[in-house]
Amino acid sequence: MERAEDLLLLGQSGTGKSHIAKALCLRACAREMRVLYTTCSSMMATLHAALADGSLDQKLKRYTKPQLLLVDDLGYDPLEQEHAREAQLLHKVLEGRLGKTSTIITSNLPISEWAAYLGHHALTVAILDKFLFRATALTIDGPSFRLAAHKKKNAARPSQAPNAPPSQTT
Repeated sequence: MERAEDLLLLGQSGTGKSHIAKALCLRACAREMRVLYTTCSSMMATLHAALADGSLDQKLKRYTKPQLLLVDDLGYDPLEQEHAREAQLLHKVLEGRLGKTSTIITSNLPISEWAAYLGHHALTVAILDKFLFRATALTIDGPSFRLAAHKKKNAARPSQAPNAPPSQTT
């Protein structure tokens, strides 16, 4: 954060991207730094509403001022791609932070799919060019921790015969 560098965490659902990003945010909070956590869909909804009511400049400050911004889950919720506003709004946030503050983005989408998701190829290239210039990009490859825990939990349960009545506990 002292170098205003960014972090991009990519990978499938359940691989620990958000967990790692939130842990970094907690470390920053412990150092009394200003941190903001938001999901990408929540940030976009807020900025879309700001477009409608004329408060975009004010709302952009909410995302550009913190020393660390975590934009979680880019690519999870389908976006309305009308007039490529999502790419423009994301660009405004990242442009306002560029070189001054740190940003963490987590995504389940490979970088090659961002343009289709954001709805504007040229602007997505500009976003990635500027963001990745100062960022470390990590792809976390592996199984879902949640699915593995679920399988382990189910394997530990005693099995019942298919026609046996469920056991009752008191």
